[in-house]
Amino acid sequence: MYKNRLSHSSAHLFIQATGLVLFLLLSLVLASTARAAEQPTTFVSRLAQDATAIVTDTRMSRGDRQRAFQQMLHSYFDVSLIGRFVLGRHWRAATPSERTAFLQTFEAYVLATYSRRLESYAGETLSVSHAQDKGRQGVMVLSALNSRQGAPMAVVWRLRRDGESWRIFDIVVEGVSLIMTHRSEIDTVLRQSGDFEGLLESLRAMVARVSGPAGVQASKL
Repeated sequence: MYKNRLSHSSAHLFIQATGLVLFLLLSLVLASTARAAEQPTTFVSRLAQDATAIVTDTRMSRGDRQRAFQQMLHSYFDVSLIGRFVLGRHWRAATPSERTAFLQTFEAYVLATYSRRLESYAGETLSVSHAQDKGRQGVMVLSALNSRQGAPMAVVWRLRRDGESWRIFDIVVEGVSLIMTHRSEIDTVLRQSGDFEGLLESLRAMVARVSGPAGVQASKL
């Protein structure tokens, strides 16, 4: 009788454990499906909500806000691919260490520039319209930035799939591509500076000028 009771108890525990494992596996599958099923328009709307939450949180210090922006940059943008595109033909000629240094410095430059611009937030809202699948060019999400002081500005978000999520590759504001603008800027700075180290020094100087004492330094990224 004792052996039967022990056997029955073990079988019960085995069933419980199996049920728990199946439940966890099902939860992971459902969570994965939910991420994969997120619409591009929902992704952009979530970005806008997160950004608004950061800029309107009066309890945040400037340093905390920049760290929050940095986390958001990594979560929503394909920083590495953007950096490679922005460097253009110079990427192929750069050494592995130069590429790494550029990506770190460029990220610091983007973070400093756009976090400072977001500090001037004045109640603007983003109205997301719809998405267009452009094949190899990615998915374009059409939206409008609404301001209290003027007409809405057309904003197009260029997204690419990254596994089960999306990443932003470009933002086109009133027909002006940000990555093309940065590419032109980097090319100009590189030609003026004369070499790759000169480019990095120029970018670091820009970061320091925009960020001020509380800014995020490239060496810390």
